[in-house]
Amino acid sequence: MKILVGCPTSDYKSYCLKEYAEAVKSLTYKNYDILLADNSKDNKYCKELDKYKLNYIKCDYTESARERIVNSRNKLRNYSTVTVLLKLRGLSTSCPSLSAIW
Repeated sequence: MKILVGCPTSDYKSYCLKEYAEAVKSLTYKNYDILLADNSKDNKYCKELDKYKLNYIKCDYTESARERIVNSRNKLRNYSTVTVLLKLRGLSTSCPSLSAIW
């Protein structure tokens, strides 16, 4: 079964991106894709995501953090063509936690 590991992120979490990328890429389950939903104000953070070879989609920026997260999760959900969407809260709460939420 293929899963999508998806997570909203933004430049506010750049301080832990390296650790997060290493943790996600060290998953022992091999049949997965990683997709981050970048809801940063501009495109500068995309270069950091590229540096770690993380797939991402760019989401709209809004002033409300809650709205950005909800919009990002909805985009991930709509993007998903795999059987299971695993949402990680590593970049939205404590980094690099890999605790799954459903």
